[in-house]
Amino acid sequence: MECRRRDLGILATCALAFFLYFNLCHLHRTISTSSPLHQYLVPEEPVNPINGPANATLGFGGIIAVSKKDSHRRSSLLHAANLTGIDIIIPDQPVWTDAHVESIKTEKLSVISRGSAMAWLGHLNALKWFVESGLSSALILEDDVDWDIHLRNYQIPLVAKAVRNLINASADSANDPYEALRRANRPQTYWGDLKSWELLYLGHCGDYFDLKFWPELPHEIFTDESLPPLQRMHPDTEDWLRELGMKHKQRMVHKSRKPLCSFAYAVTRESAKRILKELSTEEQNHGTWAYDVRLLEACRDLGWKCWSTSPEMFHHTDEEDSDITKINGEPLFPVSMKDGDMTPNIACGARSEAFLTIDPDMLHKIKEMSQDPALCLSTTMQDHDNPL
Repeated sequence: MECRRRDLGILATCALAFFLYFNLCHLHRTISTSSPLHQYLVPEEPVNPINGPANATLGFGGIIAVSKKDSHRRSSLLHAANLTGIDIIIPDQPVWTDAHVESIKTEKLSVISRGSAMAWLGHLNALKWFVESGLSSALILEDDVDWDIHLRNYQIPLVAKAVRNLINASADSANDPYEALRRANRPQTYWGDLKSWELLYLGHCGDYFDLKFWPELPHEIFTDESLPPLQRMHPDTEDWLRELGMKHKQRMVHKSRKPLCSFAYAVTRESAKRILKELSTEEQNHGTWAYDVRLLEACRDLGWKCWSTSPEMFHHTDEEDSDITKINGEPLFPVSMKDGDMTPNIACGARSEAFLTIDPDMLHKIKEMSQDPALCLSTTMQDHDNPL
């Protein structure tokens, strides 16, 4: 009888393991950059460009996380990816030496800290892996970012549609009379013509441009029911959106002006190669505080084709826990202000403590909630229908 009970216990454990594998675990993969890429890469999954949720790579060729091998944030990142059905690749990252850090610095007037230089190297490593992969586009994530459980089913389709509309309108208004014809003959993706943009900022800590640029700035505003109420957003975000005249439950995509932070940004093969060639070091004879500042300057000053979504869809969870803060001793630019368990500007974060579960019933409930942008376990949505 004792053996029979033990056998039943083993069967129950196996059944639970199979359930979690097929219902929770998605295709998160950690890829060694020293391994043959063809062993791991799968054909890019098609997506419906008009209706329905995005695919497991959110319409990009792949999603690549910048993460050190010993990062304690990796397990939480992959749990959130599993929870929301997102496929993330984590390339191996070398142990950065003093020589690597020096390679980022300009010979004169360098201002970058060691922590920021190592973070920069991490992004370059991810971009190099992407260029070698053969993928057409990629979303680059930092490993401490959070996103809403409604990201794949609801948010991404709205933002991708706005991006397609804006880049098509931008191409139609170009002075080149043959651009529309060339674009018509190029393959169109979920994120539009990949020749028409270089950086898509889906995660940042603010693209707060001067209001004098607003009337002429290409933008598209749309309703997003998954957003937190304005009064529950980061104070800087709330103030800026109110100054623009944005209303409750509104998001927009716009031409980038001053996109700060590199929490989550998309690149094409061509733009990734350009970053590696032109933005892999501090600005010569001037210095650069950080990698994201170099990207900002490219968008603002160098004519790069950059677009931002505001409010952002990805934000880091805890600035005090970042690698830059740990190495430097303090944040480079304080940008986060958490509201309880809420990540700034994310109403129903997948990395919320409420979602750190493997309980089958709760996982099923979370999956159902991800289909309705107004539903969340978090209290941040309680005053959703009564905005200030």
